[in-house]
Amino acid sequence: MQNKEEVTAKVLQEELIKNSDVKLIDVRSPGEFSAVHINGSVNYPLGGKELGALENDPQFPKEKKLFLVCQSGARASQACNEIEKAGFNNIKILQGGVSQWVSEGLPVVRGKGAISMERQVRIAAGLFVLLSSLIVSMGLNSFILVPIFVGTGLVFSGVTNTCGMAKVLALMPWNNVSADNCCNKGKSCQK
Repeated sequence: MQNKEEVTAKVLQEELIKNSDVKLIDVRSPGEFSAVHINGSVNYPLGGKELGALENDPQFPKEKKLFLVCQSGARASQACNEIEKAGFNNIKILQGGVSQWVSEGLPVVRGKGAISMERQVRIAAGLFVLLSSLIVSMGLNSFILVPIFVGTGLVFSGVTNTCGMAKVLALMPWNNVSADNCCNKGKSCQK
């Protein structure tokens, strides 16, 4: 990763203001993207076939600087590895992701509300543990394996900075909603 670096929200905003040709790729799920995103960003979800098609998109020449955005920065780092393999070598990642951008009060495009992937994982993990614990308390002791499995998965996720549950949740219908009237596959939002 020779030219990859993280940039702050303020640096990215300055780049967007002074350079109208900035290439901004949001790698979050379509549901997260449609809820809130940075104006001008294009949605190429991590783990989706769209990200693999990026190298053939004439909108993104390999020699141009790309800015990658996700919710907090972790998925953008993973996407950076995939994109580098496709021959892109001038990639910058938004430090703190859309969360940091929003917390600094910078402008965003808001759509229909969606729950972030991080919150979806916490909700799902909590429900698995809660329900299986209730079932165990009723005498079905074999369900004790569910919280053990979930706990192991969370530890693995924290150590490796990957999340299998997030990958499964990203396939759910509520996370595959295209943004209404803007930012559809490969088109930049100009609201």
